[in-house]
Amino acid sequence: MRERLVVLYRGNRPPATTRIESLADTVYATEEELPYLLPGADVLMAWVNITPAIREAWPENPEESPRWVHAAATGVDSFLFPPRGQPPCHLGQLQQGVRRADLRVHPA
Repeated sequence: MRERLVVLYRGNRPPATTRIESLADTVYATEEELPYLLPGADVLMAWVNITPAIREAWPENPEESPRWVHAAATGVDSFLFPPRGQPPCHLGQLQQGVRRADLRVHPA
């Protein structure tokens, strides 16, 4: 079964996504659509890094939250929130710096 990837974007979609679309069931979401499309996703790729939408859309049910969050830009402040008592989620980033973070331990 293919992984389900939700790509959060604002304005233009990320370039050159043909490769990821061939590897995963890919869904594109604006900040407004994210609450409806994030539950059940295996991976969240955030092409937007400063937004309250991630915190607001994070599923309350741990079974429905992504196992991996990928930040496609520097600055991960929008990702550092306690996800309602859930087990840790991996956080990746393209640039040097954050490679993995346990989102449970960071203050809101």
